[in-house]
Amino acid sequence: MLDNLAWEIGYASKTGPKKVNEDRCMILYKKIRDQGHIILALVADGMGGHELGDRASEIVLRHVENWWDTSSVVKPGSSVDFSKVSYELERLFKEINNHLNMIRYHEGFKLGTTLSLVFIHHHKYIVKHVGDSRVYHMTDDERPIRKKRAEARVEGPGFTLNQLTEDDSWVSYQIRQGNVKREEALHHPKRHILMQCLGIDEEVEVHETRGEFKEGEMFVLCSDGFYSLYPPSQFPSLLLSQSGTLKEFVPSLVEDAARSEQATDNLTLVMLKSPKTKQPKKSRWKQKVMNFFS
Repeated sequence: MLDNLAWEIGYASKTGPKKVNEDRCMILYKKIRDQGHIILALVADGMGGHELGDRASEIVLRHVENWWDTSSVVKPGSSVDFSKVSYELERLFKEINNHLNMIRYHEGFKLGTTLSLVFIHHHKYIVKHVGDSRVYHMTDDERPIRKKRAEARVEGPGFTLNQLTEDDSWVSYQIRQGNVKREEALHHPKRHILMQCLGIDEEVEVHETRGEFKEGEMFVLCSDGFYSLYPPSQFPSLLLSQSGTLKEFVPSLVEDAARSEQATDNLTLVMLKSPKTKQPKKSRWKQKVMNFFS
């Protein structure tokens, strides 16, 4: 299905040292009238112990697929209204939260999940997010995304890696309050404690980020198991080590990460690179004429 899409895409999810993979990822796309494609990519990291976290993240996939198949705002032949998409995605997150809470009330199981997704259309994107999975945007220049937190980006020669999501973790909250230093966060004993996720409380605050992107730029989605092993500062060097297409590179990278002695969790990574418009080549005779008169 994805082979017909001009975007370059790679995705993979591995169990790592755990017995069950509670992570899930998904990429959906469809053509909208004469307006090109819409794309939705997500990562969900379930929690709740053996089988329960797995069940929570599977419920996410079912709800998102159902919305994708039935919603009028992403129906082929319709025009894409980002305000309507935002409203429906917000409602979708809350429906998933209600579903997981109903399981807890009726079956006595406490299960939850993170959910981070990006919706893309016509050089615009919208990110919806709850939990501590992440979405990044890597630009092809040094322009930063407008964010309140300077530490939400990593800059280098010819690129900027912008974190589009804000972790709903206890440690992230303490960093924002100035109580914990950022360099202490990776090894803090409370780094895995979440302030909110889907399925734990009746009310949930869904975070949103909107923006635009250029041709050839990239979106990266990952679970905490991946970015704990490969922090954002290492992403550029990882990308420079890429051999082959993202379809080949991402599964190989995640496989190697899952075998690492430092891996402590499930690992999930999704990478999407927007296509560049091919410039038409000048014919040889036109080039000769231009050279003659130059």
